Amino acid sequence: AESSTNSREEVAQELAQTRIKLADREAELADTMAKLSDARADIDSLKGRADRFIEAERKCEAAQSAMEAAVGEKDAADRAAKGAREQAEMAFNELRDSQTRVE
Repeated sequence: AESSTNSREEVAQELAQTRIKLADREAELADTMAKLSDARADIDSLKGRADRFIEAERKCEAAQSAMEAAVGEKDAADRAAKGAREQAEMAFNELRDSQTRVE
C-alpha cells in the first residue's frame, strides 16, 4: 500500500511539474505572439512610410521634369528675345542709315 501511495505522490508531483512547464511554455508562446504582433505593426508602419516615400519621389521627379521643361522654355524665349532685339537693331540701323542718306 505504501508503494502505491509513493507511486501516486510521484505521479502527482510529475503532473504538477508538467503543469508548471506547460504554464511556462504558454507564457513564452504569449510573449512570442506579442512580439510577432509588434513586428507586424512595425512592418505595416514601414510599408506605409515606404509608400509615402515612393509617392514623394514620384512627385519630385515630376517637379524635376517640369523645371527642366521650364528651363527649356526660358532658353527658347531668351533666344527669341535676342533674335527680336537683333532685328530691331537692324531696323533701327537701316532707318538711321536711310535718314543719313536723305540729309
